[in-house]
Amino acid sequence: MQLKLLFFGSCADAAGNAETENDLVENTNQLLDQLFLLYPKLENQKFSIAVNHKIINGNFELKDGDVVALIPPFSGG
Repeated sequence: MQLKLLFFGSCADAAGNAETENDLVENTNQLLDQLFLLYPKLENQKFSIAVNHKIINGNFELKDGDVVALIPPFSGG
């Protein structure tokens, strides 16, 4: 079972790639724990988490095949 991970902007720079797959974990808190171990520079980044194209707040249950994106703050113009 897998998750698809997308990294945007400074998060992609910190992770060293823009897209990867990860073994399924139960929730976003567990995922973040894993990502911070794999990509320590991510801990210094500010970002929002989107699951299946929806920004989430707090801990969120993950399912096989979910797409998780780490999105840094952005501004419009």
